[in-house]
Amino acid sequence: MILGSEAAAPKFGLPRSLQIPIAARSERAIEDFVGPIVGRRLGRTGLPMALLVRGAYGPRSEDDVPLWTSDLGAVASRQLHPELEVWVDVDYRLYRFAYLAFGLGLPAGFVLDHVQNRRAIRQRHRSHPWLRLCPVRSRTNTNAGVISGGEGMENEFVRTHLGDIEAKPQDEMIYADPFDLTKMLDVFPGTGVLDGVRDTQPLFWKRA
Repeated sequence: MILGSEAAAPKFGLPRSLQIPIAARSERAIEDFVGPIVGRRLGRTGLPMALLVRGAYGPRSEDDVPLWTSDLGAVASRQLHPELEVWVDVDYRLYRFAYLAFGLGLPAGFVLDHVQNRRAIRQRHRSHPWLRLCPVRSRTNTNAGVISGGEGMENEFVRTHLGDIEAKPQDEMIYADPFDLTKMLDVFPGTGVLDGVRDTQPLFWKRA
């Protein structure tokens, strides 16, 4: 479901099944563009800090998108379109506890990744404070977050271009780009030229 100006939010030319929301301006935006909120965990102030969301909108696969018929197809279904998603406030520190308290398991060797870069959102003055969590191997998480990784480069870009970014209209949601999708698939994105993203992204666009 895409409403109003959200139809123009950057989605990187990706097909509908890969237009994955990863950060939201509000709980209302999550309910409008992801699905109904079916659980909440409150923080010390009594305000919600973690949300359990039942994903409901958009196709979960497309026959003409190579990812869904590739060796990563099953992983993609599990990682990109789980039945239940957990969204947390960017500054919530007990997110792992909340995830497990919602009854969701975390495989050995996996950590919970904030798909949208937390530091970049803080630099943008919490423009989209609700972030989606995704379980990935700890090595994938570390690879993405180093200075020469995708998140490190994003942090530097936001730091040096914050004024330009803030001058643009803000959408209700931020959607995953090819770097984010690669990370969510638990594929090492790589550093520098992001070779993992380079090698994986041909799976993301429809066949000609």
